[in-house]
Amino acid sequence: MNNTQLLAELQQTMQESPTLAMHLKAKSFRKVLVVGGGLAGAASALALSKVLGHQSVTLLEARPETGGRVRSFIDQGSGEKIDNCQHLLMGCCVNLRRFTAELGLLTPWEKQKHLTFVTLDGKKSQFAADPLPAPFHLTRAFWQLHTIPMRSKIALGKAVLAMATWQDSMGDELVAHWLDQQKQGDLERKAFWEPVLVSALNDDFSRLGMRASRQVMVQAFLGGKEAFDVWLPTRPLGTLFGQELTNALINAGVEVVVDCPVQKITHENRQITGVISRNGRIHAADSVVLAGSHKSSWDLLMRSGVNLPGPNWAAVLGASSITSIHLWFNRRFLPVEHAALVGCLGHWVFRKTWATPHDPYCQVLVSASDHLLTEDGESLVQKAANELLTIFATGHKADTHLIRGRVVREKSATFRQTADLDQIRPGPQTVFPGLFLAGDHTKTGWPSTMEGAVRSGLIAAKELLKSMGKTTLLEHEIIETKRSWAQWWLSPKLPN
Repeated sequence: MNNTQLLAELQQTMQESPTLAMHLKAKSFRKVLVVGGGLAGAASALALSKVLGHQSVTLLEARPETGGRVRSFIDQGSGEKIDNCQHLLMGCCVNLRRFTAELGLLTPWEKQKHLTFVTLDGKKSQFAADPLPAPFHLTRAFWQLHTIPMRSKIALGKAVLAMATWQDSMGDELVAHWLDQQKQGDLERKAFWEPVLVSALNDDFSRLGMRASRQVMVQAFLGGKEAFDVWLPTRPLGTLFGQELTNALINAGVEVVVDCPVQKITHENRQITGVISRNGRIHAADSVVLAGSHKSSWDLLMRSGVNLPGPNWAAVLGASSITSIHLWFNRRFLPVEHAALVGCLGHWVFRKTWATPHDPYCQVLVSASDHLLTEDGESLVQKAANELLTIFATGHKADTHLIRGRVVREKSATFRQTADLDQIRPGPQTVFPGLFLAGDHTKTGWPSTMEGAVRSGLIAAKELLKSMGKTTLLEHEIIETKRSWAQWWLSPKLPN
């Protein structure tokens, strides 16, 4: 349907509804569409609804449920709802925590008081914070970490602090090159840097840039005392960010329409007029927030004739995969809720926090797994299962065995985190005054995370409101983790 047909249908609607016609003519009716029901779109819709009022914002989601890439599936073998790929919430994700709390979705998260680092030889270390001001709160945890030899720990600590104060005035650089200058060799990289950065940033270690790596260190390890806290969902993510998120948005005054893929954004003389869904339905609006993935957003912009200056950022940002290996054993043998796996196929292993005490299910997560995309799924299942049995089933391996497994590959889980990539990420504004971009791929200062997605939604909402002459976002301003006095004393250059 072209713009002429759209205008004709709007004119007919206005003739049939004098009240609507009066509002449109007076420009007192401001309708906003948010395209994409992931965390970015949901955060933007909530913030806009709080300012513009009930029923002023409509969220359109292509899938049957909201949640975007945070979703679950029904396992046919057990009938259980299983998370596609395990996501967690950290204390440093302050905007994500506020967003879930405001919608009543923060309660179904369980705080984990420590991390467990394990190696194939069965050795384990607990990594927990002490009641000291940051960044001293993790000193003992680093000192007791068995994956790092004692002789390397002082140099490692110095390198962590050096990364925190690294400045990008000369541009970004590869973290591997920077670690060479810090005399961090293969041992330190395998034992600490790679497990932490690859799992956090989901890209091959050889490609990681310093900006993104520094962000991880500053926010998670050197942030406030609660920044390192890990929270796991106590319900399936597909339930939490599916129907529960939808209901919460509706209660907050947002109209939510699912099963509604958008085919085109309509505009006239660079002014947004609405969108057309794949079934031909017209959704009229004054403004649109496009909050899809970087690839789907770019494709929709091109189909809509929105020609953006600069390179194709969707292609340049690329994609990096995550592989989740779902395993069912004959009995539970994993003694912890989750653990970081060092020197293994996977980077993390998780149990369901809502499982019964004897539930034998667990999920192994492999970040930056492009190298596994062509590997046989059964081979991955067997390797992951054997590693878990070797580490955790000591003394009981003979009577513990795998019943079945399943591999789920998220081929475009995140964009890449290569050096200088921030220059490519688009901002919230476009060449059209009423069209704004959100999504974790936009410029948020954060990598591709749930926190980054929520921040992007808030940034886009604020820019849209500014275009309407509403200069404040009130309680939805982006917040940062608080710094301790020790952090200010050690380095005033650390970000707030």
